[in-house]
This record gives sequence, structure tokens and C-alpha cells, in this order.
Amino acid sequence: MPTDFKIKLNELLLTTARQGASDLHIAVGRKPTLRVDGKLLSLEQEQILTPDAASGLVSAMLTKEQLDYFIRNRQYDFSYTYQDKARFRVNVYFQRGYMSAALRLIPAQIRSIEELQLPSIFHDFTKVEQGFFLVVGPAGQGKSTTLAALLDEVNHSRTDHI
Repeated sequence: MPTDFKIKLNELLLTTARQGASDLHIAVGRKPTLRVDGKLLSLEQEQILTPDAASGLVSAMLTKEQLDYFIRNRQYDFSYTYQDKARFRVNVYFQRGYMSAALRLIPAQIRSIEELQLPSIFHDFTKVEQGFFLVVGPAGQGKSTTLAALLDEVNHSRTDHI
């Protein structure tokens, strides 16, 4: 795998983090695209991705074993760490027969219930000893972020094993 794909991938990941984007999308026939505040924004300074470029960027994130699994199964989910600076939840898949990827930036710090501006009743959820509740909603609307805030509060306020 040429190192220039790895360098380009690192540039895109750094741009994703610096722009405050939640996602980076890599797909043939489009410029790399960020999701910022829920809106898709093409990176205008970038070239439209060719099949070779998209394949190179996707392959730059994968070990040989992961790449073999991906090609066999046509999709693969994993986490990717960029130089100990940022972590991403990654889904690689085939779109119109070409390698594509969606990368979700995982925040380094867990935000609190207050920082997320969730209703105060969410504090009560962390005090319940047993039961079941669901956190549901469309993709990208904060389900994992909400659960992380709840679990962080449980970890800081109780001695229970989670």
C-alpha cells in the first residue's frame, strides 16, 4: 500500500477533527465529505475520489487480515486511532461495487448530562438499581453520547460493577 494514501488519510482525519465534524465520508465519484452540525460539506480543496483513491484510503486503515475479511464479507466495522490524537468508529462497505467508508469521530472526553443539556430527570436514571430503558433515535442524534454520559455518572457516583 503506497504511503501517500496513509498520508492523505491522516490529513483527512486531522481536518475532520479540526473542523469539529462528527463524520467523514469516503465514496467514489465524490470529494471527501464531512458532516458538521448535521450538514454534509464537501471538502472543496480535495479531488473527486477515483476508485483507486477510495480503495487506497480504505485500505490504509486496514491490516491485511481485516482487508481480507472486508473483501469476503463486503462490509466491516472497527475502530481506528489516528496517532493517539483521535479515535474513529469506522464502517467500510462497497457502494456501487467500490470501496467506501463512513468514519465517526469518537470524542476524547465524555460530556456530562449538563454539558449535553439533557433534562435533569436523566440524573434519576443513573440512580435506579434495576430495570430497563431504551435510548432510541436516528443515526447521529446522540444515542451513544447520551449513554456515555449516563454511564460516566454511574461510574463517578456508585461503586457498582457495570
